[in-house]
Amino acid sequence: MPLTRGARLDSYEIIAPLGAGGMGEVYRARDTALKRDVAIKVLPYCWSHDPERLHRFEVEAQAAAALNHPNIVSIFHVGRHDGSPYIVTELLQGETLRERLHRGRLVLREVLDVGVDIAKGLAAASAAGIIHRDLKPENIFLTRDGRVKILDFGVAKLDPGKAASAEAETITLQQQTRPGYVVGTAGYMSPEQVRGEAADARSDIFALGLILYEMLTGQRAFQKPTSAETMAAILNEAPLPISQLAPAVPPALQHVVHCCLEKNADRRFQNASDLAFALEALSDSSGIGIPASAQTASVGKWSWRTAAVFAAVAVVLAASLLAFRRNGWLRPSRDPSAGLPIRLELRLPSVDFFALSPNGEHIAFSAPGADGRHLIWIRPLNSFDSRAVPGSEDTTGLMFWSFDSRYVVTQAGNKLKKIEVLGARPPQVICETPAFVLGGSWNRAGVIVFGTTEGVMQVPAAGGVPRFVTGIHPIHHDDAHVFPSFLPDGRQFVYLHMGEKPGIYVGSLDAKPEEQSTKRIVETGVMSAYVAPRGETSGRLLFMHEDTLFAQDFDTKRLELTGEPFPLARGASKFLLSAAFSASQTGILAYRTGFYGSRLSWFDRHGKELGDLRDSAPPGYVDDVSLSPDGSHVAATRINPTATATDLGVALWVTDVSRGVSTRLSFEPVPQGSPAWSADGQRLAFGTTRPGGMAIVEKLVNGGGAERVLVAASPDDKYPNDWSANGQALLYTIYKPGKDTGLWLADLTRNADQPSTARPFVDTGFNEGQGQFSPDGHWVAYMSDESGRREIYVRSFPDSQQAESKTQVSRDGGRDPRWGRDGRELFYISNDGKLMSVKVRSGPVFHAEAPQPLFQLQQVYPKPEGLLSFRWAADPDGKRFLIAREPPSTEPISVVLNWPAEMTK
Repeated sequence: MPLTRGARLDSYEIIAPLGAGGMGEVYRARDTALKRDVAIKVLPYCWSHDPERLHRFEVEAQAAAALNHPNIVSIFHVGRHDGSPYIVTELLQGETLRERLHRGRLVLREVLDVGVDIAKGLAAASAAGIIHRDLKPENIFLTRDGRVKILDFGVAKLDPGKAASAEAETITLQQQTRPGYVVGTAGYMSPEQVRGEAADARSDIFALGLILYEMLTGQRAFQKPTSAETMAAILNEAPLPISQLAPAVPPALQHVVHCCLEKNADRRFQNASDLAFALEALSDSSGIGIPASAQTASVGKWSWRTAAVFAAVAVVLAASLLAFRRNGWLRPSRDPSAGLPIRLELRLPSVDFFALSPNGEHIAFSAPGADGRHLIWIRPLNSFDSRAVPGSEDTTGLMFWSFDSRYVVTQAGNKLKKIEVLGARPPQVICETPAFVLGGSWNRAGVIVFGTTEGVMQVPAAGGVPRFVTGIHPIHHDDAHVFPSFLPDGRQFVYLHMGEKPGIYVGSLDAKPEEQSTKRIVETGVMSAYVAPRGETSGRLLFMHEDTLFAQDFDTKRLELTGEPFPLARGASKFLLSAAFSASQTGILAYRTGFYGSRLSWFDRHGKELGDLRDSAPPGYVDDVSLSPDGSHVAATRINPTATATDLGVALWVTDVSRGVSTRLSFEPVPQGSPAWSADGQRLAFGTTRPGGMAIVEKLVNGGGAERVLVAASPDDKYPNDWSANGQALLYTIYKPGKDTGLWLADLTRNADQPSTARPFVDTGFNEGQGQFSPDGHWVAYMSDESGRREIYVRSFPDSQQAESKTQVSRDGGRDPRWGRDGRELFYISNDGKLMSVKVRSGPVFHAEAPQPLFQLQQVYPKPEGLLSFRWAADPDGKRFLIAREPPSTEPISVVLNWPAEMTK
């Protein structure tokens, strides 16, 4: 029997009925204890003995009571009256969204405001492990003061995986949907609900998409004569395009709604927070009514493991990508009216390298994890969850994709590995590589080509022994064949050929190295990429000229460019032979502008930053850091980011620490680096290119006098490591083409005008290098991977060949050893990026204590540089350390959807 005015339920006095629904009768009542008006929902007595209805009522009470959010109706009390349960909630004055829709569709501002509030309420519910499952206009209340409230959690599902432990009792009462049991309201169900499958937060997102559609158009997206027909339409039909019913709705908002309405839950927004961000971005007054082609937004910083970390416009990007892909809008056309490009900006701090998948669905990037170690991350463009790739900690960070977008390929040590993007399998080794890998391409036939400093190589994607497709003559030490990109036939490819005539050339799998074409397509010193967007009659070559990224039609029959180059981006970032751009085969372009650089910073033994090294050198990337024996000067290799094809801009600079004055020591247009100080601090030995290959020379730090050759030029790469205190020996790492690195010793006790003689110090067939003399000259610390991973060892000097003279110092991997000035402490970098200290005692027998961590370098030491490069140095007193670091990037990554349309405007 309905309650009458004046009836009492505990301390609540009934004032008047407000309505009735499928889950009970609602009354206005007075809370006599707290002197406020409330709403009371009472389950009718005749239903209180129905287990299903009673359970649903209890679920609603407990679900809503677990939430405290301004966009969810508040629960004050739960009780029973004459055997019937009731719920006391806040009293809302206004109307339901259904009542508002009876008067017609909402204006755009109202739609966005209501949509944002609903999404925020759903996000709070999802965070508490609650899925509404019956979201519809009848369950959305619009208050008179402009608030939005979600009502009726009667068929909510509680997720025990997310629900807090405090809700343990609620979990035991959760409503378990039986297989094939359909829950919800027919016109607002998700496809998975219609099929009777388990629903999650993405089902509520589908329902919200339906509500947004209805608010914008005034029509339901799926409305048929019967419920069965409506549910069939949800499964099999697409709603009429919003543009057909409401042409004034901005395209970006249409994309958001269509993304919500994807049949496949994996292609929708993955959580309501992302959707709220997207709608908030559009609700900004500057964005309303602006054509999509003119919209540009910036987003804030985001962390790699936390969700919802891009700012709102990134969500718009994800929605736009999905909508474009589904509707075919990303298929470029020569018809300028077919679709205008959309430009967005994303700020992704600390990203080194990035690459779009060919299908445009994922982006792979290199960035630091929580412990500071750089990893490869994968993020679907329709999601805000980035996933670190297990096993990618020791990779170079450079990567390329398989043609089907299933794998990324990267280098780890001397191995090329492929990593399945969506799988749980560990990285798989494709082959061993004889040199550093710079770029690659994977064709439909399962063949991979990759670039190296010795030539382009090919290998089956399934694994095998690589062979050279192009080759570099041993005397052409400056040459490199890198960043190959397959043409449509899968046999020919474009690549960057650095040498006497640097530029982009065409190679072929069907030609021998000596038979490759010598025709230069483009003169440049930076990578290119061939892109053939689906639907295009011909592809484009993307290439850099000075600081501008260009696109130009490329005739794959005649193997030449046609038409005029079109500038896509000015000021595009580049570093040595690479550039910061990537394009999918679906008309998406990502690029970054601005400066690529690093700086030298001081840190104490606890990891506290003490400030940057003052220097007057031009900005650039800093490598090969070396402090003079007395700590008064710093020598470092500096790389100019504005280098040209004929001058790579890699030079050696020396900085006076106290004065902050920097002077350039080398001026050749070829790279010089890896400086090693003489004991008196007056001279530097460094590697440089000479006719016949790479040599090691010495030069006075004050720039006077002529260079003297210490180790004669040869095709082997040579990297000086350390100069003995008596000046009679020089340790250097040598790299012979096709072999591992070795640690060699140059005997400098010879005539001043003659190169030294050299012999292996440790060259066992594994990778050895980074040798450092102890201050007393009796021991050498170095790095070797003879155990299967990089470790720090110490051998006696000069008797390095005695097996008993070797001691392993590191315990869990290490690289880059440096001695303390007194010889009683050894520093190195652990494999997980910590600066380690080892107390040692030298004498007739070397003794090392257990390694102790000083501090985590985090983003300070971002890239595994292998055996060839030091990016830090210890001050002689061991109290502070100079470390090359890259500050977080402040330049956004620009993303252009349907970029080929720019060339046809």
